[in-house]
Amino acid sequence: MTKVSTWILIASLGCNAFMGAAIATHLLREPPVPPPFGKMLEEMADTLPPEDARLMRQAIAANGILMSRERHEEQFQKLREAVAADPFDITAFVAAEAQLRQRQTAMGDIMLDIVPRLSPEGRKRLSEFRPPRGPGGPRGPGGPGPGPGGPGEPKPR
Repeated sequence: MTKVSTWILIASLGCNAFMGAAIATHLLREPPVPPPFGKMLEEMADTLPPEDARLMRQAIAANGILMSRERHEEQFQKLREAVAADPFDITAFVAAEAQLRQRQTAMGDIMLDIVPRLSPEGRKRLSEFRPPRGPGGPRGPGGPGPGPGGPGEPKPR
């Protein structure tokens, strides 16, 4: 083998090792945890005009138990335990899944109650809302949300 082909082989192996490490870290990282519904509703309220935000926060307060982070994590833990149980208990799984569905239904009920009462500007802002998609929250990397880098605004340099 010539010296040039030896260096090409070494460079190729280095590139393959780099790409393998990059792919492995991407596949092995923890997926981002979706925000609990209450937090997401609060983030929505932050984007609304004051009167619309007040309406949204009243609805959130009325459903506070369903929307809390502790309740969210507790319900997901019950679902994980039901899935991992050996022997598998379909009744426990269905009950845990139903609790999570109840949270989704509560969020839907809040939206059905609030959206018709919002101002045109509030509905417009709500339609532009995008939930956070990664670490750093709504204004951090990976998720526009309102503020710098959000809809209609240039990304900071």
